[in-house]
Order: sequence, then structure tokens, then C-alpha cells
Amino acid sequence: MTFFKKTFFLILLASSFSQDSISQNVHYQDVFYGGVTGDGYEPINGVVLDTLSVHIESGSSIRKAYLYVSLITLDKVIDRFLLFDGIRINLSYNGETFHTSASNWSSYVLAIDVTQYVSPNDTLYTIEPPIDQDITAINGLFSNFYLFVTYENLSLGKTSVTTIVNTQNTSPSVLYTIDYINSPILANDIGFSFNGNSFCDTYDDGGDIYVENTFIGLVGGDESAIEPTCSGVRGAFYYQDSTLFALDNDTANTTMNGVDALADISSYIIDPTNFTIRFDHQNIGGSKDNSNLINELFLAYTTPCDTFSVTVPNDTTVCQGTQLQLNVTGGQKYEWLPSTGLSCDTCANPIFTADSSMNYTVRIWNNDTCSVVRPVQILVSKPKIDTLLISPPTCGTNDGEIAVNASSFSWFNLSYSSGGAFQTDSILSNLAEGNITLTVQDEIGCSVDTTFFLPSVNNTTALLTVNPPGGEDVPLVIWANSVSQNANQFEWWIDSSFVGNNNEQYHTFNTSGTHEIMLIAWQYDPNCADTSIVTIEIKRKVVIPTAFTPDGDGINDFWEILYLDELYPQNKVFVYNRWGNLIYESIEGNYNNQPWKGLYQGKEVPVSTYFYVIKTGTEEEDFTGSVTVVK
Repeated sequence: MTFFKKTFFLILLASSFSQDSISQNVHYQDVFYGGVTGDGYEPINGVVLDTLSVHIESGSSIRKAYLYVSLITLDKVIDRFLLFDGIRINLSYNGETFHTSASNWSSYVLAIDVTQYVSPNDTLYTIEPPIDQDITAINGLFSNFYLFVTYENLSLGKTSVTTIVNTQNTSPSVLYTIDYINSPILANDIGFSFNGNSFCDTYDDGGDIYVENTFIGLVGGDESAIEPTCSGVRGAFYYQDSTLFALDNDTANTTMNGVDALADISSYIIDPTNFTIRFDHQNIGGSKDNSNLINELFLAYTTPCDTFSVTVPNDTTVCQGTQLQLNVTGGQKYEWLPSTGLSCDTCANPIFTADSSMNYTVRIWNNDTCSVVRPVQILVSKPKIDTLLISPPTCGTNDGEIAVNASSFSWFNLSYSSGGAFQTDSILSNLAEGNITLTVQDEIGCSVDTTFFLPSVNNTTALLTVNPPGGEDVPLVIWANSVSQNANQFEWWIDSSFVGNNNEQYHTFNTSGTHEIMLIAWQYDPNCADTSIVTIEIKRKVVIPTAFTPDGDGINDFWEILYLDELYPQNKVFVYNRWGNLIYESIEGNYNNQPWKGLYQGKEVPVSTYFYVIKTGTEEEDFTGSVTVVK
């Protein structure tokens, strides 16, 4: 399986260290009366259900159980789950990056506490990997699973266990210095097993294992027919009463061979407080990729250390920015790793103030040499508003909506509020125009909010028609009609005066000139009104009477031609009798001041019909016609 080679760096999700010089992390260490057992499964990118077989001595109780899950991914964004014995377990990335790699690929280890799911009466556990596993997928490939269980039984001897999670990049040679564990009793079995993958075979892609520079075997191959080629090797075992026992296809002797990744290494250790374990690729310097991947190492042994009880904080979740008091009891000395985000790293009660999720281990000493190690995970929840899809309200209504896309830890349900009660629906409805404070809150009360202005959309368009569109005489009756869109309320204004609220108006204009007709229309709220204005023009025209009575009674005594001087300032009026003799001629542009009074040469003209020619002085046609003098 060469595409895995030379491409990994490891992240320990259950215990985080930031020092590059540390090549492995003690994730869990304990001393108790009872035993320890473990088995693994490697489907690579398959989704085939398989069974893990462990040993739990009759009459025992489960002390602690971890499911170690290896992940290969292009990205840290993970939202997946697996089924552990039919129980859904969420897989979500939390932890620190310890190493970089020249490749785009990354490898992580998740340590999941499954104590509550493991029964002392059940030794078979099924694993069903996440569906749609793909090594190129951004959501990651969960490729390796190992179940590690400690069980307590007062009828059994004392057992000490140490679980180490690798944090080294793959390399042709990887060295582990074991110098921080409870001192083993060399006269009894010291069980050593590991969980790895990409040990393809023992021909040119295996791993040579050394303890204190002593070769103990060449491992490689496929554990079972159900697992893909190059799935790797892992030790299946149990340890109790100072004795190492093998499970599955492993052998409880002093060597490792092929898929047997289990050995009693007591005979190789000289100094129990400091020894080395080394993995060399079989083909160092050869044509093959010179790397194999080690995920976890397990040591089970007896020790002169006394058992002692400790308490550590439960894994917990806090909101970003929250301080959390941590308390540990049962020891005489303490060390927290890493120290990031803690008020002290050698006290029993540090205060946590980090603004991101952290995975700690705390080592608790009973005396100068004996200690236990416990992992403590603190998830910092900080819900995030990713996107908003806004449907603006109609002006004057509360029919607006906001569709919220927010994220948090995958197993946390979110609720949403726009100022009122929280709801589980991510679509917030019945919103009006204005400032909106949107709050997203997870189920433990952590929240994020944002304030923004929600604009409205005015769908009303005011439109009107006018008939006739103007005229040349007064009085003039105009019919104005609303043809507005999305409007049912109206105000009509003519020449700045309010005239009515109907959707149509009839109006009589008694004066000529320019007139303004304005319609204000709205649907729900007058503040959302739209306005339309139409201007009409009523033109004056020359009015020429056909008769007048110059009889001195003060009524119709002269021939009054209306608007002549106003409309034609260069006009001249000529009046002729029936024989064509000119009897009246006006001064240019001044007829209305000196109209014809029915006189000729100062004397009244007889009753008769007279003829006229009115010169407009423009390019327009002249006026001609007749006028009758009546007495």
C-alpha cells in the first residue's frame, strides 16, 4: 500500500503536547488490581463491519476503555460518525498539529472514551466505519480502530499499564525512549504490543522491531482476509496476574513475526526506568518507500508501585471566553501537559482560560517514582454564523425571512433567535424592516450574535392616467384614474390641494394654464407610499363674438375679442362693410385696450353684418369672419 508512505504526521487528539522534541505521548497510565486487553481492525477505505475480540475476566468491572481511531485527511474539517456495537459515536477533530509534512496528507489519532459502552459480560464488539469513505475526500478517511480496555478485579494481581500515542512523522527509523513509566518488575512478563498500518508484507515492506537494540522480529502482512492488502499489523492480547496472553493470531512469546505484533520484552530490558523501542523499515535504502505508520504502543506489566485513587475533571465543554476551575485529587505532585491555557501546570487546581479546545494529560505522582496519567479534554464551543440568506420584507409588513447557516461541534444542536424566543428552525420568519440582532446558541448555552439592518422592498408603484390629457378651453373636466401596482390606498392632490381618496377622480378646471395632478398610493403603510405626478396644460384661445350691441346700456357695448393681445401681441384687426370699405383698423397689439365700439369716423354704424380680418403677426393662420351689429 505504497500510497500511504512518507505522507503522514500525527495529531494526538486526546493528549496534546507542543514540544517537538517529544516523540510520543503517554495518554493513559494506571496501577490497579485486574487486567488489560486490546484488539484492532483496519478497513482502510472500506465500510465492512468487523468484530473486535477482547478478554475480560469473569467477575470484573470495567475500569477504563478507549477506542483509538486513526484518521487520514486533507483537511481538519470533520463531521462523521461510526457505529460502535451499534451505538453512534460522533467523530470530530479536536487537537493540535504537532508536525508538518511535505505532503498534503495528514494523519490524526482520536482517543474516544467508550467506557460507558463496554460491558464486563461482553467480549465481542462490532465496528462499522463511516459510510462513503474516500482517501481523497475532504471529510477524511477513518482507517484504523483499536479497542483498549482495562478491567478491575480484586481477585487478580496488580497490573500497571501505559498507553503511548505516537506523534512522530513516519521515517525509515523511529525510536521511542520509554523513560517515564512506573518501574516494571523484570522477573514477570512485560507485555508489549502496538497498533500500526502500512506494514504491507515481510518481503520488502515490513518493519524490524528492536528493544534495547536487540532485534525481536520482522512484522508485516495482512491480519485477516476481510481486511484490504497493506492494512497493517496490531497486537491483540490480554494481561493479568503478571502473565501475557495472546488473542487472535498473535503469540505471547519473546518475539514478533509477520502479523504477530505482541511480545514479552522483559528479558531485553536492563534498566526498567529507561529503555528504547525502535522500528526500522525493512528496506531502508532500497527502492521501496521506507516508512511504516505506528499509531499506538501498549505496555502491560507488574510494578512495585502501590495502587492509589485519584480524581480528575470529566471531559467537558465550555463557551469561548469562559474560565474553568480544574481540580485533581489523590496525589502528591502533578504535571499538566501542555501548559497552554492553564494558570499553572504543576498544581492540582489550575484555571483553564484557553480560547480553543484543548486536550491535556495530567500526571499524578503518589511518591517520587510512581504515577498515573489521565487525559482531560476541554472542548471550547464557539458557534459560528457561516452564511445568511435574506428575504427582505415587503415595506410596511413583517413577512421577511432569514435563513441561517451556522456551525458548531457536530453533535451540538443549535437554536436561533432574532430578538425573541429561541427556535430550532434555522429559518426566522415574520421579520419587519429594522435592526436585527441574530443570535445562534448551542444546547449548552454558548452563543454568537450579529446585528445588521434588514431592509424592506417597496413593491408599490404609483401610476395614473388622465383623460383628456389637456385642453384649449375652460371649464375643462378631467378624469384621473389610478393604474397603480400593489396599492389599495390613495390620496389625490391637484395643484397642491387634497381632493380625495378614491382610486379615480373627476375634476373641473376653470382656469387655463399648467396644472399638476399628483397621486400618492400605498398598500400597507403610508410610510411606504409611492408618488406619481402628471402635468396638464389648458391653453387659452382667441374668442371672437359673432355679434354685439353698441347701444350704450353698458352691456356688450363693444366687440370684445378675448385673449387676442395676450396670445398674439403683434395682432391687427381690420373691419369692412359689405362693400369692402375699411371702417376700423386697430393699433398693433393693442386691440383689447381700444376695441371696436361700432363706430366709423366717430359715428355709429348702422345695424348690419360686417366682415373682419385679424392678422396674428405669426406664422399661424389669420382669423376671418363676420360680426353683426345689433341694436
